[in-house]
Amino acid sequence: MSLAKTIIYGQVADVRAAVNPEMELDVIDEYGYTPLIQTAIMDDVEKAKIIVNAGAAIDFPDLTGRTALHWAADNNNLAFCQLLLDHQANPNAYSLAGQPILVMPFLRQQKTAELLQKRGADVAFAQDFIHAKLLGHRYKLTGHVDIVDNTNTFIEIDFEGFYIEFTLAMIDGSLKHFKNHFRARALRGYFGKLNKIIKRFDIARQLVYYHHHNIDFKNYEATINNLLNDDFLMIPVGYQGHAISFVRYHNLFAYCDRGAYGKEHGPLNIYRMTHSHLLNSNLIKYLLYKQKPRRFVEEQLQELLGLERIATLPISLQISGNCSWANIEAAVHAMLFMLFVEESGDFEESEQLAAHFFNEWIEWDKDVALDYYINSFYSANPARKASKAAALAAILFQSCEYQSAQDMERVHKIMPILTLPEYDYILKNYKKVFSKQSHTPIGKDLLAILDDFGVDV
Repeated sequence: MSLAKTIIYGQVADVRAAVNPEMELDVIDEYGYTPLIQTAIMDDVEKAKIIVNAGAAIDFPDLTGRTALHWAADNNNLAFCQLLLDHQANPNAYSLAGQPILVMPFLRQQKTAELLQKRGADVAFAQDFIHAKLLGHRYKLTGHVDIVDNTNTFIEIDFEGFYIEFTLAMIDGSLKHFKNHFRARALRGYFGKLNKIIKRFDIARQLVYYHHHNIDFKNYEATINNLLNDDFLMIPVGYQGHAISFVRYHNLFAYCDRGAYGKEHGPLNIYRMTHSHLLNSNLIKYLLYKQKPRRFVEEQLQELLGLERIATLPISLQISGNCSWANIEAAVHAMLFMLFVEESGDFEESEQLAAHFFNEWIEWDKDVALDYYINSFYSANPARKASKAAALAAILFQSCEYQSAQDMERVHKIMPILTLPEYDYILKNYKKVFSKQSHTPIGKDLLAILDDFGVDV
């Protein structure tokens, strides 16, 4: 038996017997991890001690750049984190995507977040990563931006793309915050339904957690099955590099895909299931935890459940690579529609009511993200200020339309930063590129905005 399988399936004594002084421990195993990372995934600190004492490199990463401390922190295992930190693990290590270790413990409000901070993890580094991603998702930005690590080194991250758990945590938090904000006072009539939707997010977040344990998730089947007993579920699904969401509500089924599939079939379709009994716990666990062929998700599932389309809701298509964000965001719209239809039976009215709340929340969410980012700019050091200015410029040039009053309000918040002397190079570079394309909408918008502000660069 390989060392990886011994770690996964064996006892502590088996691992101790399998390790010898001549063994190379800093290698990727058949599962894509080092032996030390494998013990972290299995959440087994006693097996980890054996690997550490045998001389394994503490910060040797897996194929994604994640170290054992990433995994131990994500699992909220204080003893495991303490072991690694005591052996000089770097609390500011980051993945190939630029994600610091502190990000997920911070978002989940885990105990490991406090320990990591005490041992030197840079909060600003983690926050900049989180909020740059949020800007990218909320404003549908493409391209890259630099953030700054604990040594003031610039690290390039992609605006696009992240994983489902992050999306669930942030949208869940946004909905809870919106409910308590003064801008939502006129929407109090929605709050009963909103509370039900928030509960679905809480369930989905618990279900997605078990992706961490995909090797042995059967150990958690009793817990998972209990969660799946709910007849109102949001089901986040990843397959072949794409992320979508389904919603089940009694015999109704929502298919949320604002990407390529949605362009052909509709980005947000509501169906009636004629074979709803087949959407049982086994099928949902397959959708959640197993690799699935594209054809099954996009074609065969519809045949299996006997889906009859009853509505296609008005929602924009995905214009960048933030598929998990776009499609879990869409699930909010779908769930509202389902709840209103159950209440009134009126499809047209339900569409209008769901769309009204959804659009009000989306625009509020964008404003909150922007205001936070601008406020954080003024308290940042020079390197972080430069990073934040670049991200704000991306919003200005990619997401703000000159003819939109709402967008121009955002422009008026951004321009005082971009017109500071130390950042005029940003405006110059954008104008250099887009002035040659002034016949395009984005080029015309840029020139009109600069003219409005009397900016000559």
